[in-house]
Amino acid sequence: MSLRIRASIILLVGTLLIPVATSSLRGLTHVLSCKSALSARFDVPIPAAGEDPEPVLLDPTVITRPAPGETTVPATTAPPTTLGPIDLLPPVAIGESVMLGAAPQLNAGGVQVNAAVSRQGSNLADVVGMMRAAGQLGRTVVIQTGTNGSVSDTTLDRIMSYLPADQTPLVVFLTVHANRAWIADNNIRIKQLPDRYPNVKVVDWDAESAQVAGELASDGYHLRTPNAKQFYANMIFTAIGRPDLVK
Repeated sequence: MSLRIRASIILLVGTLLIPVATSSLRGLTHVLSCKSALSARFDVPIPAAGEDPEPVLLDPTVITRPAPGETTVPATTAPPTTLGPIDLLPPVAIGESVMLGAAPQLNAGGVQVNAAVSRQGSNLADVVGMMRAAGQLGRTVVIQTGTNGSVSDTTLDRIMSYLPADQTPLVVFLTVHANRAWIADNNIRIKQLPDRYPNVKVVDWDAESAQVAGELASDGYHLRTPNAKQFYANMIFTAIGRPDLVK
C-alpha cells in the first residue's frame, strides 16, 4: 500500500473519532458538574394554589403552601415546664373538729386533712411548722382555727411564717362559727389577714354555715348530716380553684 493511501486512511479515521471523544469529554464534565452542584443549596419553585404540577420532593422536607396574600411564619415551641417536688404535693387542709367532720368528703376530692378535736390555735401553728419542715406542704393550704379559743395576731402571724407566698401562693383561711364569746374577735383578725399577706384568701364559713343551719349538730357548729359535710367540702373545693370537685 502506498504512503499516500495510508495517510488518507489515518486522516479519515481521525475525522471519525474526534466527535466521539469530544462527546465523551462533555459527558464527563456534566457528571462532575452535577456532583459538585449537589452540595449547594437550591430552591424548589412552588406553583400557586390551583396550578399544576404539584411539587414533588424525594426527601423528608415538608413544604407548606401559604394561602394567597399570606406569608409563612416559622413554628415556635414553648419551653418545657419544670415541676419541682413541692408542685406535686396535694392541697392540705389543717383544722379542728369541724373540719374533721368533712374529712372523708375532702379526701375524696384529693385534699389531705390534718384535723383534731379541741385543737387550739397555738397547737395548729405547731402542726403547720412541723409539716413544713417535713416537706408535706405544697402550693395550696387551707386553715381553720379559732373555734375552741381565742387566736391572737401573733399566732396567726406564726402560722403564716411557715406559708410564704413563694412556696405556698394560696392560703385559704376559714372563719369560725360557734356561739362562743371569742368567735367574733377571731373572725375580725382572720378577715384582716389579706391586708398583711397577699397569698391569703378568706372564706366566711361563719356566714355560709347559715345555708345548712338545720343540718348542724345540737351544739350549733359541728357538721351533722352528709349534706352539711359535702357543703363544707364544696366550699373549700371552690376556694382552692377546683369547682370540678363540687358535688
